[in-house]
Amino acid sequence: MLIDPVAAAGARRMRRIILIVLLVLSLAAVALGITWQKTGLWNPSWGARDGVVCPVQMVQPADADQVKVNVYNGSIHEGIGATTARTLRDRGFQEGAVANAKLEDRVSTAEGFIVAGQDSAAEALAVQRQLPRAKIVIQAGRSESSIDLILGDGFHGLTSKKRVSHAPGRLDCSRQVFSG
Repeated sequence: MLIDPVAAAGARRMRRIILIVLLVLSLAAVALGITWQKTGLWNPSWGARDGVVCPVQMVQPADADQVKVNVYNGSIHEGIGATTARTLRDRGFQEGAVANAKLEDRVSTAEGFIVAGQDSAAEALAVQRQLPRAKIVIQAGRSESSIDLILGDGFHGLTSKKRVSHAPGRLDCSRQVFSG
């Protein structure tokens, strides 16, 4: 039995199409993986280092006078760290260190990050209520109870004092965004 030349040509054409589609999908998957890794949306080492997760339970924010805040200016705007530290002090927070910081390019456009230890959820929430769009980063092994507030280029000021909620709530944590 002979194979029809037209059917054989159609089968070859179909194999080529399937091969091209698979090749394009493979290249797209590799490009997507590289993009996710460069932007921080995917990191194969997540969970391998510290296993810290964001608390999911409701947390009562700490009173401002019980929270020491270190403010770091990671933005291109001069003086906002010192101004923000003064405003937080005026709102009752304890003033800690005030200095400049260097953020990676991929996160520098954020409003800011609140870095806290595993046992400082209430303190972190009290600070996050001052900057609702700032994300909390929980650090494993951080024993100090002070909170680090790192301001990015997206920071445009604290929430007005009247709009700050003191009701219980959940932390809004970030995925791992810093190297190291």
